[in-house]
Amino acid sequence: MKLTASVKLTVTPQQSSALRKTLEKANEACNALSEWAWENQTFGQYAIHRERYAAIRAQSGLTAQVVVRCISKVADAYKLDKCTMRTFRPHGSIAYDARILRWYLRESRVSVWTVEGRMNIPFLAGDRQRQLLATQQGETDLAYRDGEWFLLTTCNVEELPPSDTSGGVLGVDLGIVQLATDSEGTQYTGEPVKSLRRHHRTYNRLLQQKAKKHHSKSAYRRLVRNRRKVSRFARWVNHHISKRLVETALTSRKALALEDLCGIRERDNGFGREMQWQLGNWAFDQLRQFIVYRRSERVFLWSL
Repeated sequence: MKLTASVKLTVTPQQSSALRKTLEKANEACNALSEWAWENQTFGQYAIHRERYAAIRAQSGLTAQVVVRCISKVADAYKLDKCTMRTFRPHGSIAYDARILRWYLRESRVSVWTVEGRMNIPFLAGDRQRQLLATQQGETDLAYRDGEWFLLTTCNVEELPPSDTSGGVLGVDLGIVQLATDSEGTQYTGEPVKSLRRHHRTYNRLLQQKAKKHHSKSAYRRLVRNRRKVSRFARWVNHHISKRLVETALTSRKALALEDLCGIRERDNGFGREMQWQLGNWAFDQLRQFIVYRRSERVFLWSL
């Protein structure tokens, strides 16, 4: 089973500047590759590599493997949709492989390539992250978020066989008012998340008007500070619910069966704007992912 481990880098100002320049250079190369791919309607990774590798390498000054990863990023983006030209943010994440990033778990550091040369950067990780990193395999994404640097890497964790499920099945119904309701009647409310979303939607709208009308720097700063507050709280709630559901299933020796809501946002149900907003902010898939993440506790899971 593949899981993602996320660790925070503790960088110096010089290292942060080098990483930022690396992201900007790499995404600039991605935009040049995407523009060529769109103009020539050529989206395959091998075809882009054959035609543009040498030119991008010479223009960008990036190392060979970084250019290869940029080509892969562009090709993967067009796999999702070939109807519009793809563009990449200057500080969007980029992927590293073992040739340009190396983990040193004992020393809690990584050796990472930047446009200013190789740098050894310490990272912070808890016990759970270290357990996952012991099985690290594949690519690692370098991400810049709210002024902080993170590495997100794929870990190939051995999936244990499910525990005894002689107690039957614990069904879980997912909703907006009640985020989850199990077949034993336990409800997990989503009202705190819903109320916080409503509050911030109104509050941020007022801040945006103030920032635009009066060019208020304090309003801009408050908007940045509030940017991820709701998503962090919703994430915490989903973690709490997933933990309670898995504990209940283990205690009662039951398998977990979750309602399958794939494609619910694309269904034409004639919902009004308010309901569409609620559906758009409904993090049911995140809850499912957290339950899958806890499958290391040997709970059997399927969809209904």
